[in-house]
Amino acid sequence: MWNLLFNKNKKNLPNYFSYSQINSYKLCPQQYKLLYIDGIRKEYESIESCMGKRVHSVLEWLYKPENKEIYINFDRIVKEYDRYWIDNWHSKIFVVSTKFSRKEKKYLYQHLTEKQLNYCAKDVIYLHEIYNGLMKILLREKRDRLYKEAIKFIHSRVDLDLASFTTDIWSH
Repeated sequence: MWNLLFNKNKKNLPNYFSYSQINSYKLCPQQYKLLYIDGIRKEYESIESCMGKRVHSVLEWLYKPENKEIYINFDRIVKEYDRYWIDNWHSKIFVVSTKFSRKEKKYLYQHLTEKQLNYCAKDVIYLHEIYNGLMKILLREKRDRLYKEAIKFIHSRVDLDLASFTTDIWSH
């Protein structure tokens, strides 16, 4: 099965393998082949998956060797994220159905399985380190308050989207 990983006929074989690729191979070599060699993807994608892929793409871009020697500010990181978001948006992205509990005044989501929780825990092992690095950039540029306000707004934007708010509040 290792010949799947090191297929000499495959063009653009990566110089490294991501955690997701390695985990995919460990879970199911056939899954790895379908996803990473044959390029067969699911037709639909959850918004959570879409967002996670964009974050991973930006982090891969940020840590490319050619970017290590240059100064990259927070605006440039956000611009790159926006570019990946726009370039990869498609009509088959869906929001996982949620229920709003009036009694608890919060959204209720489906519970993750033990296997899903373990995967998430391993996949985000460096997120705190990345977050701290980005916060240092924001503090250096005196933009941490703006970042915190933008994060607060995300909850409102999600509520508007879930309520099928049709007017784009940014178009003016």
